[in-house]
Amino acid sequence: MTELHDDLLEKAFGEARERMLARLPDDAKLDHVFSGEFEERMRRMIQAEKRSPWQRRMTAFARRAAVIVVAAVVGFSACVLSVDAWKQGLFKMVEEKFPEYSSITYEPVDGAAGVAEFTLAEYQPAYLPDGFRLTEQMLADSINWSTYTNAEGDMISFQQSILGSGTMAINTEGSQLEEFDLGGETAYKMDNRGSQFVLWNDNQYSYMVLTNDMTLDEAVRIAASIRLYPPDAPHPPHLPVDQGLLPDPYTPEEAAENGDVVISGGGIENVQALEALLNAQQASPAQWTQLIIRVTDFDRGGPIIRDLYFDGFRVHCDEDNTRTEGQEKNTYSGYTYAKLVRETQDGVTVVYGIDDYTGDRVELIRYDETK
Repeated sequence: MTELHDDLLEKAFGEARERMLARLPDDAKLDHVFSGEFEERMRRMIQAEKRSPWQRRMTAFARRAAVIVVAAVVGFSACVLSVDAWKQGLFKMVEEKFPEYSSITYEPVDGAAGVAEFTLAEYQPAYLPDGFRLTEQMLADSINWSTYTNAEGDMISFQQSILGSGTMAINTEGSQLEEFDLGGETAYKMDNRGSQFVLWNDNQYSYMVLTNDMTLDEAVRIAASIRLYPPDAPHPPHLPVDQGLLPDPYTPEEAAENGDVVISGGGIENVQALEALLNAQQASPAQWTQLIIRVTDFDRGGPIIRDLYFDGFRVHCDEDNTRTEGQEKNTYSGYTYAKLVRETQDGVTVVYGIDDYTGDRVELIRYDETK
């Protein structure tokens, strides 16, 4: 499968950013004063986004699928439209073609610009091929980006965003979007180098279904099944606080109080959370249970903070060692493991991640329960 290379990613992001900025009014013409609540919310959101595990994993999927979506969580423009006005407007898809990709935006046909003032109502596909389950999701006020996975590691991506809140750049090199009718809405579809795209809007939201190594008809069938998602329907679990919003310094006492599995002085606290994760992955996909825990290790010059998420098939590890002293490079990184295994020898227990691709073992946790 052809990958979207880093230089194309950088180019597409840069050009999309410049076009979005060009649409903004001059700073001198802006006299709006945002509330303190809004400013604080934006500050926390930007801080969290810098370290977003979702963003790291979705970028990997984007490369595999040869697609990028530049979706602003909050859009800014000269006016704000009410829900009724938003629904009454007619939007058209605007495609700017470049040699390797196309930039997609949705704009009102009368040329007006605006951002809707309502909060997104979540939609999801009612139909999925056998074996696919919702495993990852970013759900915010203006965007819903969901990933569905099966036991073989195949993925389906669904994006829903409020019209006007973002720009998409998709790989159209060697192919082009085909217009068709999707339940009364004008939609566009494309099969390009193993990736299938379906794009459409309903004058309130824009939608995209992205599949890999499926038929285009199957992607269209998924798109046609999009429905309002019940509020009590299951969602992937998440930790109460993102890694990027934890206090710095982060102490063993704070970590233990937050329910983290804490490694300190060779010993372990809250080991029951680790036990639950190890037990969850023993179930078959038919008995699939998702679970997420945080392991904070103070014994390696730390803390090293690892969020371990079992999605029902695999274990995702998002690691933050930026607080670790004495290293040349402090990084945030994300890995996917086929499973975790635990071994105990001479009183010391080690938990390894089994690499999802190579099968290699990577040590993640080391502790002595007697301490």
